[in-house]
Amino acid sequence: RSLAVLGVPGWVHLILVNLLCNADLYGDRKLPHTLQARLNDGRVDISLCNSGVPQSEEEYGKWFEPFYRAAATSVTISGAGLGLTVASRLAAAEGGNLEAGPWDSTRGTRMTLTLPAVSGSE
Repeated sequence: RSLAVLGVPGWVHLILVNLLCNADLYGDRKLPHTLQARLNDGRVDISLCNSGVPQSEEEYGKWFEPFYRAAATSVTISGAGLGLTVASRLAAAEGGNLEAGPWDSTRGTRMTLTLPAVSGSE
């Protein structure tokens, strides 16, 4: 089964690379990541789940703020705190959105990119 999204290929690529790199940096590298795509009412939801330490709802909300760096990782992982901000804004420019939340109570984070589906996607 194939799904197609409306979007600038380079922008969609940048968003997905950012999400995959973050999953690798912040998730547990010993455990697998799960990537799924599904059609949902004319939109495609692409979810990436990684295992790691679950965060608070407040923390998830801050991840998309420019220059935000979590205190626990700001000294151990380099970065400017712009990756998810840029990814979120690219998703919005494509008519979609990017959200973060818990995968479940013990397994880490789910990042969900939602983009408009190409008409006729299965």
